[in-house]
Amino acid sequence: MDMKSKLVMTGLFVVLLTGIGSIGNAGCLSSKPKDVNTTKGQEKELAVVRVPFVRVGNLEFIADELGFFKEKGIKIEWISELKAGTNRFVLLASGAFDYTAGPHTDSVIRVRKSGGKIKIIGGFTDSTKKQPHMVWYVKENSPIRSAKDLIGKKIIGLTGQGEGIELVGCTGYGAAEYLRLSGIDIKKASIEGVTIPVSQIEQVLKQGLVDVATAHPPYTGKLSNTPGFRELFSDYDAIAPTYGRGATSIAVVREEWLQKNPEVARNFIAALALAADWATAHQDEAKAIYAKRLEISSENIKYLSTYAWMPHLFINEKRNIQFYINMMVKNGELKEGKVKPTDVYTRDFNPYYRLVKEGKIKESAILKEAERIAARNYPGYLKNR
Repeated sequence: MDMKSKLVMTGLFVVLLTGIGSIGNAGCLSSKPKDVNTTKGQEKELAVVRVPFVRVGNLEFIADELGFFKEKGIKIEWISELKAGTNRFVLLASGAFDYTAGPHTDSVIRVRKSGGKIKIIGGFTDSTKKQPHMVWYVKENSPIRSAKDLIGKKIIGLTGQGEGIELVGCTGYGAAEYLRLSGIDIKKASIEGVTIPVSQIEQVLKQGLVDVATAHPPYTGKLSNTPGFRELFSDYDAIAPTYGRGATSIAVVREEWLQKNPEVARNFIAALALAADWATAHQDEAKAIYAKRLEISSENIKYLSTYAWMPHLFINEKRNIQFYINMMVKNGELKEGKVKPTDVYTRDFNPYYRLVKEGKIKESAILKEAERIAARNYPGYLKNR
């Protein structure tokens, strides 16, 4: 990394770290975090993996609640909740934690271009018509009905203003493609981006302080079922007409941590793969776990939504990786052939991928294993069976 890139990464880390507090007993961020920590449990020694608390319906909650992490010898150290708009991949590259997931491959590519050594080790969310990755909402009586009505408006989830709007991930690319379908260039739409905490989205939109709000599961279900709000479009609606799919996301770790802890990494992604298949098969129970971890009232559980998880968290090179490379090339952010998919991901740390590929297990065996563990650790799982 040259000196300019080092200064950029250092500056971003200092800025993004501002506002990180503490949650429960989550440890403070250390300037010299250890790569391998262990804690002695009653039964066996567990490897500690540092994970940021993110206020969406993530698999980490499922894997922790159902004992998948413990089963694989893992204990999670929850790093304090991050400020809205924080670039988690920059913090990941800095060593603030070991793993994060949810954002998209284009952000990984940008951080790597700046010298950040991070790697994709798993698929995460998919996006379908029925279960999109993200949805844009307006008030029920809003005059906004089409792409042209977004010109000059304030939109939660975008970064920047007018020609400064960043084309990043599901929000940036989703808005850009939605406008492009109507022949509008996002750089000429005078749109203002607004960043606020997830917990305030519903209230801010209701009060008319913004014109459009973006939301991810489990909150999309709540907004879709709350009188006074209307779905405008989803990432699938905006992106699929051109690219054939919506905005998939990925699971990412620091390369240094990966090299020092290969077995821990395999066990960690295995636990998440179990969680993905279990959450797909048991969506009502998954919603209850999200509600518990995110402190959502029980009466709202039925309105929550769930992500469409990539089966077993296997990386789909075309959907998880090449998809974003193509969009970056199209938007002039990358030169054709500059980045190959294998530059940014590896399948070597999902043990189920090798077992399935070699014919040693069937894909259905992964869900069966998850259900056996869940039955031991989650009493509510068996209530209606």
